[in-house]
Amino acid sequence: MIGSAEEKAEYKKTMIPYLVGAILIFASTTIVNVVYNIANSFN
Repeated sequence: MIGSAEEKAEYKKTMIPYLVGAILIFASTTIVNVVYNIANSFN
């Protein structure tokens, strides 16, 4: 990727929502597993 500083800044701006989405997906599966394990521990 050879580009000017403006192009690199544009890449960062477009990648941030994708990174946030990926983090939320992985975090949500972890949270669901933790809640499921806690709920099963009471039974």
